[in-house]
Amino acid sequence: MKVGIASALVCFALACASEVSPSDLAETAPVPSAVASVIPTPVPAPDNPTPTTPPASASPNPNADVPPTPTQVSEPESNDEEQVEPSPVPQSSPTPVDPTATQIPPALNTPTPPVAGTVPLQTTTIFGPVECEGTGRVTFDHFPLDAGIISSIQPMGDMSGSHVTPVDHIYITHDSADVPGHGYEVVMPADGVVVSVGRMPNPNRPDYRIVIAHTCTLFTTFIHVGSPVEELMAKVGELELGSSWYGAHAIQAGQKLADASTNTMDFMVHDAEVTLPGFVSPALYENEPWKIHTLDPFDFYDEPLRSAVLAFNPRTAEPVGGKIDYDIDGRLVGNWFVEDTNGYTSDGRLNYWETHLAIAYDYIDPSMPLVSIGADFGIPDNACNVCAGAFAIKGNALDPATISTSDGLVKYELVGRIRPFPGAPMFNDESNSIGVMLVEMLDDRTLRFEVIPGVLPESLTDFTDAALIYTR
Repeated sequence: MKVGIASALVCFALACASEVSPSDLAETAPVPSAVASVIPTPVPAPDNPTPTTPPASASPNPNADVPPTPTQVSEPESNDEEQVEPSPVPQSSPTPVDPTATQIPPALNTPTPPVAGTVPLQTTTIFGPVECEGTGRVTFDHFPLDAGIISSIQPMGDMSGSHVTPVDHIYITHDSADVPGHGYEVVMPADGVVVSVGRMPNPNRPDYRIVIAHTCTLFTTFIHVGSPVEELMAKVGELELGSSWYGAHAIQAGQKLADASTNTMDFMVHDAEVTLPGFVSPALYENEPWKIHTLDPFDFYDEPLRSAVLAFNPRTAEPVGGKIDYDIDGRLVGNWFVEDTNGYTSDGRLNYWETHLAIAYDYIDPSMPLVSIGADFGIPDNACNVCAGAFAIKGNALDPATISTSDGLVKYELVGRIRPFPGAPMFNDESNSIGVMLVEMLDDRTLRFEVIPGVLPESLTDFTDAALIYTR
């Protein structure tokens, strides 16, 4: 069965960010030492506050890989190309405590794995009706790419460009990126059934998205891989750009799934039996139902393979594979969406991320709070060459996990960031003042928000008419 994938699949591509050295940054005027302040003008809470969750979107999510009613759809082509993530430099910095870290039960259920060559019964899952068997978690015996060819791994949680909220997949780059004919293979981490193959809207090279059911509750997703194996493509047939096939094709652990692409690939693990607690309104993500079940992929590997691949991952804080769920009910931290836009998919608009806001932490060093903004508040494009819409807070002041309705209007000074050389972790550029972020929690799940570029905190006392209301 083949259906269309809307061109908004570009959200799976890693947004590009240019590199800059400290010497390249323009000098700015000194800024005061008080960089974030609370104005004691609290908003009275209603007598019976009832947090409002926006209604679930009725429009189909262009990114979802859930089988819709079979139809053939013509899709606009996308020229968006994902970034090759350069080899990261491992850090030895202290591991900060993440107050919202997700705890995953260590015990694994005993699964009933699918048998290669069989066609299991169809079951309704987080990816829709698929062919699968059994439930529970399994241990992965193979990494998608052999550790001997990996050059870098980027953990989940980056916020950049169209990825306004924390990225829900790791990035794996091999040592022959952009070298056609390298011969590298993507292999199955465990026995499973291919339930979906989608061709990305990229005319420049073979570029596919593949979803695997290892049980009826455990799935892996591979994005930006090369051509699938011949046996699978014999079932799939020729796919048009932006279209998908749904069916069942069993492949055993360690067997080839697809060619490795000539670029970075994405890898995700989803366990439907675990819902991440840091998404306080799961219904806002119903058109990407796997997102709230996406776990640290390294937790599915035993030693010595786990350490062999973690050597390429620069994050040392737990969970080492990254974190994507930061919501705390009644606090500023986490994901927000412009009111009346139906959450993550934003009523199906193409640039859905423009209604997103994330106030979270750096994906490598979670001691650094960041503000990732989809809306256009007039920040100049050249204000920070590597920020890609995600700015730092001067002095890492006023942890957003502590801000509530009782704090009233809060002012933060936003600053730029620096990546000293390609592949290095970024850090705050305290001398590059971007402007002031004003926030006010109106109730536990409603936020007034505005960024005013080119000013300092002491010059502002209130919001302007450009402020937006966000909910979750």
